[in-house]
Amino acid sequence: MGRRRRRALAASPCLSALTKLHLENTHLTPEAVEALAGSHRLDRLTALNVGQNLIGNEGVEMLARSPLLPRLTRLGLASTGMTLHGVQTLAACDLSGLTSLDVGQNLIGPDLVGTLVGAGRMPRLTRLGLGYSGLGDAGVQELAAAPPDRLTALDLCGNGITSAGVRALAASPALATLRELDVSYNAIGADGMEALLESPYLRRLTALDLRGNGVSPKYSQTLWRQYQQRATGRDLTATAP
Repeated sequence: MGRRRRRALAASPCLSALTKLHLENTHLTPEAVEALAGSHRLDRLTALNVGQNLIGNEGVEMLARSPLLPRLTRLGLASTGMTLHGVQTLAACDLSGLTSLDVGQNLIGPDLVGTLVGAGRMPRLTRLGLGYSGLGDAGVQELAAAPPDRLTALDLCGNGITSAGVRALAASPALATLRELDVSYNAIGADGMEALLESPYLRRLTALDLRGNGVSPKYSQTLWRQYQQRATGRDLTATAP
C-alpha cells in the first residue's frame, strides 16, 4: 500500500463509525499501522487486531505513539514479529483499559511475563493470549505467581511447558478466576495433567484444552470423568488428546 493510499484510508469517513477493526493477515506494513493509528476517524474504536502481519517492533512503536492505544479494550498482536523490545515499548504505554490481549506466536521468551503482565499494568484484563511465546516453565511459574487479578481465559499452548510449570498453575490461588485454559501441545505428561485436574483452585473451568501432551486418550478421558464428577453442575467443554 503506497503512501497516498495509506493517507486516503486513514482519512476515510467510513472509519468514523467503527468500534472494531480486524486486519489479520492483510499484509500490513509499519507505515500502514502508523497511518491508521494516527487517524482522527477512529475515535470510537475499542477493538483492534493486526495479528499475522509482520509489522515488527516498528509497528508496535507506531501504535504506542498514537492516542488510539489508551482507548482500546481489545488488542491483537499475535504473529507480528515483535521481540522483547516491542514488548517493552508496549509495557510503557497506558494499557489500563485492556480486557483482552493476544501477543502469542512471537517467540519472545520468559521475560515476556515480567515485562508486560506484571506490576498491575492491565488491571481489567480478563483474556490473555501467550501461545507459542517461548515461555517455558520459568515464564509460566512467574505468571502463576502474579497473574492479572481478573483473568478468566488464558492461552499457553505450545510453550514447552512440563509438569513443573503446570504444577505452578495448579497451585496458584490467584488463578481461581479462570474459566478457560489452553495448555495444548506442551509436554506436561500424565503427572502434569493430574496436577491440573486435581487443583483445588481451578474448579471453575468450563473449557480446557490438553491436546498434544503425550497422554493416552483412554487415560485422559478417565481423568476427565473424575474432574467432571468434582465439577458437578457445570457444562465443561473438554478438548483432550
